[in-house]
Amino acid sequence: WRAELPGADLRRTWLGQARMCEADLTGADLRGAGLGREGARVDLRGARLVDCRVEGARGLVRGPVHVDRSGEPIDGEALAAWFALNGAPEVAVDAQ
Repeated sequence: WRAELPGADLRRTWLGQARMCEADLTGADLRGAGLGREGARVDLRGARLVDCRVEGARGLVRGPVHVDRSGEPIDGEALAAWFALNGAPEVAVDAQ
């Protein structure tokens, strides 16, 4: 992993345009975080969000992202559905 941030407390943090490619965010707290917007998405390609808390997060992200220990990342509609199922229905996934 490029950055190891397991368990990081990023609650209510604005992460617009952050490049967190391949970051290990296992167990991180992203509740209420701002995850970018049109033209300023958060790039999470290859990041690990296993066991993350994302309730209330909102914004625009780019995947694919590892969300479980299966080793297979998810992207697009599947990633948006994962955010929604975990309490963050206002997170959209950039298809680029």
